[in-house]
Amino acid sequence: MKKEKIKTIDGQTLLDMQLPQIRFVVDGLLPQGLHILAGAAKTGKSWLLLLLSLRVAQGKPFWNLQTERGTVLSLCLEDSLNRIQQRLMDLTEGAPDNLHFATLSKSLSDGLCGQIEGFITEHPDTNLVIIDTLQKVRENSGESNLYAADYKDIGLLKSLADKYRIAVVVVQHLKKLCPGSKPTAEKALTAMPGNLFPLLSPVPKPFHRKKTGNSLLK
Repeated sequence: MKKEKIKTIDGQTLLDMQLPQIRFVVDGLLPQGLHILAGAAKTGKSWLLLLLSLRVAQGKPFWNLQTERGTVLSLCLEDSLNRIQQRLMDLTEGAPDNLHFATLSKSLSDGLCGQIEGFITEHPDTNLVIIDTLQKVRENSGESNLYAADYKDIGLLKSLADKYRIAVVVVQHLKKLCPGSKPTAEKALTAMPGNLFPLLSPVPKPFHRKKTGNSLLK
């Protein structure tokens, strides 16, 4: 069997290369690539990402950080259209037509990446894809090697993000190892080839903007 050599690049050649700049969907916060937002249930992960998706679609600042305006695909797989509509009404009086929602999708093993690629083909300016939650697009394969299963699933999404130079944000619920224990970031997944944002403190739920204003909008 012919042995293949490891392909390397020397330091000076690397320094001389003209590589594309890292694309930031939210300046200084959310670059291209895979990101995992992990937190316990009822801590406001979905609210936070709804606001993020709205701000990116509008091209308006998110937490006083500039955003790159683009088409957003938000897979709200644990919600209904009624619930998304109500929450959206709490955040804005008008939503842009480049903000897209879906409550159903295929699983990672059944063609989800192909569905997302098809969406990107139809909307070339897509820069943000949100998947809420990871567990909804996974299949319980019964694999004994959880690390391998996690790495495979997350790796598919990371490859997709890298290929199209977009940000993919995946929601993952933190798990408790025993009753009474606190959820921690390390309990989210056994393999995490991406950026992990642990949400360990609840995000304030927004009030109706017409009544009291919205703490998330500040």
